[in-house]
Amino acid sequence: MLKLTGISLLAGLVALLAGIYLTHVVSNTAAQHPAPAVKWNPGTARVEIGTGTRTDQNLRLQLDAAGRGIIALPVSRAPASALAFLHLGFTHAPQDLAILILWRTAQTGAQVHVYELKENPGTSLWLETKELGRWSGDITSLGVMVNGLPGVAVTFKDISLLPASLSAQLQSIYADWTNFMPWRHSSINTHRGLGPTRSAFYPLAVIAAWLALSVLAYLLILLLPWTKSRFEWRTVAAMFLACWIGLDFIWQQKLFRQLALTYSTFYGKDNQAKLAAGIDGELVDFMTEVKRELDSPKSRVFVGSSDDYLGMRGAYYLYPFNVFWERKGPELPDNKYVHSGDYIVLVEPADTKFDAVSGKLMPQHDTFLSVEPILSGSMGSLYRVK
Repeated sequence: MLKLTGISLLAGLVALLAGIYLTHVVSNTAAQHPAPAVKWNPGTARVEIGTGTRTDQNLRLQLDAAGRGIIALPVSRAPASALAFLHLGFTHAPQDLAILILWRTAQTGAQVHVYELKENPGTSLWLETKELGRWSGDITSLGVMVNGLPGVAVTFKDISLLPASLSAQLQSIYADWTNFMPWRHSSINTHRGLGPTRSAFYPLAVIAAWLALSVLAYLLILLLPWTKSRFEWRTVAAMFLACWIGLDFIWQQKLFRQLALTYSTFYGKDNQAKLAAGIDGELVDFMTEVKRELDSPKSRVFVGSSDDYLGMRGAYYLYPFNVFWERKGPELPDNKYVHSGDYIVLVEPADTKFDAVSGKLMPQHDTFLSVEPILSGSMGSLYRVK
């Protein structure tokens, strides 16, 4: 039984790979005009923003004072339809960096098209270019932009555009199935599960197709004249179990990587340090500074922001102080409710602005507040009402 199970699964896998090759490689290749791959060369890659340090195979990009860096690759007007895959390779997995793909086409001239990676790229990321959006016409330039903290460095070992091939297709599927998304604000309510974001191959559908082809192969084997075995439901059950384990493995490896990320981020830290290390770390640090400036927990603190989430979380991190925050209401209450000695925390982005000349806050209503600026930073500002 085990022998027939293994042979059937192997035959089903071969049939599945043949189907992928025929439907997504041969058909794409037939519709394309020949074009050479745009291969990685650290010597010809151009650092437009940031500081680049080259070695034989790698290029180290250090972000500038604004936390930005751009690498541009020379592209000699290649047809977009012939370049089916984009590969990004790193010497180590970038952390806390936003990575964007930039390109221009001959048809749109100087207009720059942008695609932002939504997931952790890991050390090797394969993208199907048709999933980027607006990938059409003739590609005239290609670049990768990195946003992060000033001075942070990331080392590239590959940026390549490749034509359709079975190898590139399989690597793209593998990268899409194994990449995981770090913790984000939406993680409290949603989970991607097995769903890919770019690949044309959904894991459940592929595994189901493998099972169906394996069962079909098993039935065909039984029809062979020299086969002495009879149909056994246990063989089909064993194939089903093997496919189920394979599907579950995709899920489990992502969970274990999430566990490793959680452990490395929060293990050994006290509650305050855990908050500072989390996704609201910058906001937590700002509110910690605000607390130090307040007279006492009884001080009245009004929190204002045009971002509903940031305002709400900012008020939360100020507890147990006497905090006022009105969700979906005006950023600040009418002046008649605000007294001298009260504090106002504006969390960016905020519509309310401070006029340094008059020393007043200019909210959306007509009357202004005379305030004294206490604290200011990228996340917001603290004022004391005069």
